Amino acid sequence: MSWKREFTTGVQNFRKGEHELALENFNQALAKGAQGEYVVYDSRSAVLEKLGRRKEAIADAKKTIELAPEQWQGYVRAARLFLLVKKFDAAMKMVDVALKKVKEDDSKRLQDLITLKNDIAVAQDEYIRRTTNQWTHLPVELFNAIALSLVEEKPNQVIPLSLVCKDWRGVVGDNPRLWGTLVLGRFRPHLKAKHWIERSKGDIHTLQVRATACNRASWNGEGLEGLHWDRLRACKIENWDICKFLTRSGLFSRLTSLLQYEFAFETRTIQTPLDDSWPVQHLALTGTSISSSFSTLSERSLTTIILRRVGGQAKLILESHPNLETLVLDRIDLSLEGIPETMANLKRLEIRQVSRQLLPVLKLPMPQLNSLHIESSPYALGAEFESLRSKSSGNLTSLILRGTPMRNPTHVIELLKANPLLITFELSNVETGAVRVVEALGAYDSGLDQMPSDPSEAICPLLTHLDFAECNDMQTGPLVRLTRMRNGLAAPSYIRRIESLAVNGCQKLEPEWLPWFSSNIENFQYAFMNKRAASYRR
Repeated sequence: MSWKREFTTGVQNFRKGEHELALENFNQALAKGAQGEYVVYDSRSAVLEKLGRRKEAIADAKKTIELAPEQWQGYVRAARLFLLVKKFDAAMKMVDVALKKVKEDDSKRLQDLITLKNDIAVAQDEYIRRTTNQWTHLPVELFNAIALSLVEEKPNQVIPLSLVCKDWRGVVGDNPRLWGTLVLGRFRPHLKAKHWIERSKGDIHTLQVRATACNRASWNGEGLEGLHWDRLRACKIENWDICKFLTRSGLFSRLTSLLQYEFAFETRTIQTPLDDSWPVQHLALTGTSISSSFSTLSERSLTTIILRRVGGQAKLILESHPNLETLVLDRIDLSLEGIPETMANLKRLEIRQVSRQLLPVLKLPMPQLNSLHIESSPYALGAEFESLRSKSSGNLTSLILRGTPMRNPTHVIELLKANPLLITFELSNVETGAVRVVEALGAYDSGLDQMPSDPSEAICPLLTHLDFAECNDMQTGPLVRLTRMRNGLAAPSYIRRIESLAVNGCQKLEPEWLPWFSSNIENFQYAFMNKRAASYRR
């Protein structure tokens, strides 16, 4: 019976956490004649489990059952080990046998086994949930709808979707609608065009050619064979002479479904290709010379006109576009004719480099206008602001006046008062008048040098984003009062907090107040001067 001393020592070492020593003790016990004692194998199985040697532990559990088939210990040990190695059916079988071996009056042991059985069932359900291919339960139609929604927002996601698994790759590859947007850049544009057209079966609804496709990859339309041009609805081109391609291929008159057309070129050496048969509603041209076909398009119902750095002999006839919702005129060299009496549907107006012929546009009634951007005006605007206040106010949410001198700051203040829905306001790069506007926004009466007793006098209560960069007369005091009035603890609940304030280049601001602004405004930006000004001073 010399094995009992080794066994007892092993049990003591096991309880102290000395598992390697306990294993050695149990091995010595078996070597000294305990081969027929099931309790030694059960104990060694417990030690091997702690050491992570589960295969050997299971073998000892089986030996325990072999030596003592009427005892519950071996079955319970085997059940726990089978649970650890995710053999749930075997674990459940062992628990069921153990329940039959435990005496009916041993209620605590019975309850422990019932708990173990429940743990096995929960673990099995969780394992099945995590390892089951849920794809088999998802209808293909629903997956296609989800994938299409994702690809419409981010067209480049079609490739990651197809790389998830073999099943997804098959469905994505067989759905032409997921390949309807073709974006060509510098990486093998000819091969990508060919692949996309094959996948979409030629039904491309949006074609985008980036400048890098032509500048770096020397691409000139290769791979577009098989594209159904009569189904193309949006075309966005950069630095590609699509005019030559369309002429060479005889496709000019095939774009019968084209609704959105954007064309940009680095220089004006190329004329924008346009054709009478194109039913364009959204037109954006950049850096090109506009051909006479533009006048023909003017007879159509355009809703968006964006012209940046364009010139030519064509005329822009505004009265031909009664449904115009967006008008952007950025450094244009065109003749403007046919000024209408009103632009009833216009929601966004942006004018950069204001010329004398564009001034009448600012005096038109625009009752739906919600975004106004005026930049680089050589003229001090006065009557124009008054017309905007009386004819185009009420719906503005964004007002940007950049490099636009004011004849009288009162005109801008009255314009602000007439637009209570304003959220974004920029008054930048002006010599004088900005302080008066800031005082008005802060409900400050400069004549009385005090805050008004009634906070409801504050104008533009929804204003959250402000930019007063490069305003030479800007001072610290008015900005502090504006911040306290709108972001202070006593600010009325109906007045929105200022979320962003930019005062870059306002050199009269007192630097000791900058930390205070940063602590009271979430996004506060200030730079003493820009790089160009700093370089000039040096």
